[in-house]
Amino acid sequence: MKKILLTAMALGAAWCAAPAGGVSPEELSNQLYTQIVSAYNAHNWEQVTTLVQQLIDAGADIDDLEENYCKALAESGRADEAITRMEAYLEKCPEDYQAWYTLGEIQTRCSATEKAIEAYSKSAELNPMFARPYVAIARLYGAEDPAAAVDAYCKAMRIFLLAEQPQGAIQFGSEAMGIDPKNSQLMILLGEALSQAGMEEKALPFYAEAVSIASDPETADMETVGIGTDRIAMIYFKKGEYSKSLAFLSVLTGNDQLFSTLAPEMAQELLMLAAANNQKLGLGDETEALLEKARGINPEAEVDNFYQSLLQLGE
Repeated sequence: MKKILLTAMALGAAWCAAPAGGVSPEELSNQLYTQIVSAYNAHNWEQVTTLVQQLIDAGADIDDLEENYCKALAESGRADEAITRMEAYLEKCPEDYQAWYTLGEIQTRCSATEKAIEAYSKSAELNPMFARPYVAIARLYGAEDPAAAVDAYCKAMRIFLLAEQPQGAIQFGSEAMGIDPKNSQLMILLGEALSQAGMEEKALPFYAEAVSIASDPETADMETVGIGTDRIAMIYFKKGEYSKSLAFLSVLTGNDQLFSTLAPEMAQELLMLAAANNQKLGLGDETEALLEKARGINPEAEVDNFYQSLLQLGE
């Protein structure tokens, strides 16, 4: 069905005006489409179901409106009928990620939690940059399965960060904090969101908490320790507080046992940042020693180019 706007005459017609006799299903669809979408946006569910039913009775193709119709049915107390229709539609159009999301919403309304999570997961699988299914999954798990809930929140936050929408990541990160305020991955992502939003001072305690949690000997996560340390040191470096930046870096760069557990890329980045701090402090010998160590980790990496770009960041 073509999604075209009403003509000027149709726009002036009454909401529920009956179509003139002899109108074809396609013409009727064209006449009613904008009315249906407007009613849907206004949450006038009865209006939506009435108008779409006219199209069904006329034998029109309503695939383009199936999702709207099913949502209206569910909101009107006809959720079982809505689920049946959505499942039939998705058999024909299994790649429609938005329809899978709507099915999840309707199943959530029916307290069919497992089926809702399956539908939301399918929606997210079809569109990896669609954050809403992960938020919905997180809220369904909630306190019943905090690990799964926070994991879903973190996935949504990463999508918001990739889309450069830090406020969304902050909002849902705050929700996740209510479930597990001691999750190191969540702390890192909140730090990233606040930094992206230009609130680096507020990001610092989240990075610091992530490093503290991840440093627990029983559950040590050196990747998180490295990321958190790098972010804290970088914030201080950009502020011109080079000694403070070095103090955080030296916890890792000055401990061979800990340093050896880091991924090569992270180890190299920390060394270059430490070298840049030393350069800013006028400590040439220490700077060259750190750069040489960084080059030794991966001789093919563009250490000197990255190092020069770091120097330009410092005040």
